[in-house]
Amino acid sequence: MSGKKILVVDDESLARDRIRRFLGELNIQARIEEAHDGIQALEKLESLKPDIVFLDVQMPGLTGFEVLQQIEDRSFHLIFQTAFDEYAIKAFEENACDYLLKPFSMDRFKKAIGKVMNLQAQNEVLKKQGFLNRLAVKQSGKMKVVEVGFVDCFVSRDHYTCIYSGGSELISDLSISWLVERVDPDKFVRCHRNNIVAINQIKSVSGTNDSEIELKNGMKLPLSRNNRKRVLDLFNATI
Repeated sequence: MSGKKILVVDDESLARDRIRRFLGELNIQARIEEAHDGIQALEKLESLKPDIVFLDVQMPGLTGFEVLQQIEDRSFHLIFQTAFDEYAIKAFEENACDYLLKPFSMDRFKKAIGKVMNLQAQNEVLKKQGFLNRLAVKQSGKMKVVEVGFVDCFVSRDHYTCIYSGGSELISDLSISWLVERVDPDKFVRCHRNNIVAINQIKSVSGTNDSEIELKNGMKLPLSRNNRKRVLDLFNATI
């Protein structure tokens, strides 16, 4: 994990120190920065661009979940650490790699880091293999292969992702965050935290503050302020 950047977000200094100590004992060579509340976490997320984030739930100002609501591009691996066990389900709905219940042991911490390292290794393999071309999804209880090149859009709904292709709606367990790192950025663009759209399927982009895009298949999807300029540039290039 050499050369990685790690952000530790917790309002308790002892909790931040514990994570630093455990990382040191595991001989993990990384740039480690800290944030003591939700506001500082947002600032650090923007400036550091971390690979791994340890995130507390209950903090002054913004909770850990409220911090995540402000982040459009979650290109980091997330590990929650908290003294409260009732947030575990919600944490995994936010695509967390693990959920550490304080006070956690070194062995438990090591397992969480192991999960992240395995995911990072898988990502490296996928990068070497190139962009995602096909997906296996379930339809009517059977597996079906979908050609990514024929997908109109991916939309996050509740706890799963809907894939719209050729007039069909298919269901996948893969998250939007996972998919956006693996589809071809010359063909797909993330318009909002809950969707990825095929560039050549965009019919129009609204000119209002409440931005949305309309696809050629008639669907209308939200467009975030942060992504608006990039989407407009890509759309105008196809006109």
